Amino acid sequence: MDLHALASIGVRDPLVLFFLFSAIVLALRFLRRRRVPLPPGPKGLPVVGNILDLPNKDEYRVYADWSRRYDSGILSLEVLGSPMIILNSAKAINDLLEKKSAQFSNRPPLRLFNDVMGCSWNLLFIQPGPRFKEMRRLFNDFFHTKIMSNYHNHMLKHSSEFLCRMLERPEDLHEHLKKQSISLITDVTYGISGDEMATVYANYERAIAQAAVSPILGLLLDWLPFLPKIATWLPFMHKTLVWKRHIHAARTTPFAHAKSAIARGKVSSAVIPQLLRSVEENSKHEEFLQDFGATVHGGGTDTTTFLLETLIYALSLYPEVQCKAQEDIDRVVGHLRLPDFSDRKSLPIISAIVKEALRALCHDENEFPDPHLFNPTRHLTSSGSLNPDTKDPESIAFGFGRRVCPGKAFAIESVWIMTARILSVYEIGEPVHLDGSSLTREGQFTSGLTSYPKPFKCTLKPRSPGAYDLIRATATFES
Repeated sequence: MDLHALASIGVRDPLVLFFLFSAIVLALRFLRRRRVPLPPGPKGLPVVGNILDLPNKDEYRVYADWSRRYDSGILSLEVLGSPMIILNSAKAINDLLEKKSAQFSNRPPLRLFNDVMGCSWNLLFIQPGPRFKEMRRLFNDFFHTKIMSNYHNHMLKHSSEFLCRMLERPEDLHEHLKKQSISLITDVTYGISGDEMATVYANYERAIAQAAVSPILGLLLDWLPFLPKIATWLPFMHKTLVWKRHIHAARTTPFAHAKSAIARGKVSSAVIPQLLRSVEENSKHEEFLQDFGATVHGGGTDTTTFLLETLIYALSLYPEVQCKAQEDIDRVVGHLRLPDFSDRKSLPIISAIVKEALRALCHDENEFPDPHLFNPTRHLTSSGSLNPDTKDPESIAFGFGRRVCPGKAFAIESVWIMTARILSVYEIGEPVHLDGSSLTREGQFTSGLTSYPKPFKCTLKPRSPGAYDLIRATATFES
């Protein structure tokens, strides 16, 4: 075929030229790559590797099937010449991410998030080094287990407000859960109302979620780092600019609101106002504090909402678990008040329910028999106390080694009080699909960066006439 023939099929089209050039670059990288022994995994194609094998839904099921097929808790894939290692057992995760944390704490380039979307300020993407250590130190200062009592009043206030909203609009469960999570973390982090930031955070979460389910785009940018500079006209590059704007707004807007409130004379014990008041004496740069605040907030909204959704979803599918918990709450707390943190040691069943919701992330049959059943009693002794001899899901669900979630204690505390209070005054009804059809106990969950129940409906009805008055009286008292 001569040049005239090539031109006739569109080689002059910039899009065709781009893909031809990219294919050449990828082929050269493929030919130059170094061969090293890798764990077992499905055999890929030349150049593109296993790109066609990547699951676009139910990833955990596919990876579990591969682990059984290859009889290995560690799997490997190759995508566009780049190796991917999948850890699919608790032992493999512990051996590498815990015991060899110093070796496996780095991040890959992740150019989609870092370079294109502008997320390089976020602790999630920062490489180990001075900035990484300083940000984790701040997390430890403000979110260590020993100082969680500082936030209990905030958690009580926002949980009682959630209970009130469910009385007013019981059909909007997901919206109320999201509002509770956003309001709590915004209050604690910035000392401002979550309502002011609702749209900003909704756009931020949507941008991160959409990017997370675009793995091919991410891989292309890792292999072709020049792409954003020379091919902004490509259709899929336009949406990354929108994502970048939303992320920048979430990084800067709440911080600016907090500074403005301080300038107006507002006194707040929230994290960022505390740090801003001492910024001159301890020489911390404002931009670093801005990034710390955005990291705190970004890590504490969707994740908490999804965990609470999973809890309610599971309890609606397992009414016998719900009844047992309510019996214990009635015995310990009674009907004249709502549970608070002083009841925690007396309500191990609530802690077990939270642990079981976290455990749902791990279906390793060697660690948890019958992993597809929601069974909080697996975390309890025969006498009903928490069992110290069972694997604690909290050691799995929040990451490992130097990358363990620094907000772990805050998340567990806030979810515990929400669970206890919901069960104390509400009956969680049978869940159904949005079209009204029944749900089975197998459940249906989304795929992506985070997994949570697919849209469902269930009723939360007050357990008794007195529950109405108790909810409203508590909200008034704790506001």
